[in-house]
Amino acid sequence: MKINLKTMLKHAQINKYAIPSFNFDNLEMLIAITNAAEKQKAPICLMITPNTINCIDLKYVLAITNNVINRAKVPIFLQLDHCLDPHFIKTKITSDFSSVMLNYSNYPIKENIEKTKDIVHFAAPLGIVVESEIFYNNTKGDIIFNYVEKYGWPKIIHQFTLKILFLIKNLLKITLFIVKIL
Repeated sequence: MKINLKTMLKHAQINKYAIPSFNFDNLEMLIAITNAAEKQKAPICLMITPNTINCIDLKYVLAITNNVINRAKVPIFLQLDHCLDPHFIKTKITSDFSSVMLNYSNYPIKENIEKTKDIVHFAAPLGIVVESEIFYNNTKGDIIFNYVEKYGWPKIIHQFTLKILFLIKNLLKITLFIVKIL
């Protein structure tokens, strides 16, 4: 079942539940994940990496996942996961994706923000939600906390959040309220 991701995330926030995400690399994994979600009557996010898309081919990925999503009895979202290449995003992503997760964490925070802004400008007209990794993440997916020690977690989070929220506010022309937690 296809449903707007922003609407579903808002519903999950209000009703205090999480939407789990699962990577899949083949049809068998996709079917198993979807069957489990339907059994639990729970919405899910299906994530696929650029490497998997390159192995399978995007047209097949979209044909299969769209078929599964349209037949499913629960909301299912498709996310391009941990993409490092803006060119890949701009040439491969379509409105079939609900979200894209950028991984520009190896770049300095200012460059990370600029690259994220560029993708937000590209993705917003397609209705695609953009998520961006802030901290360094090596190729095995292990978070390296020395980045936080070097640059300071609260300062980085605050700077990144303010700049991205400013961008979103301008793009969507909505009023945002920022609650200072730290």
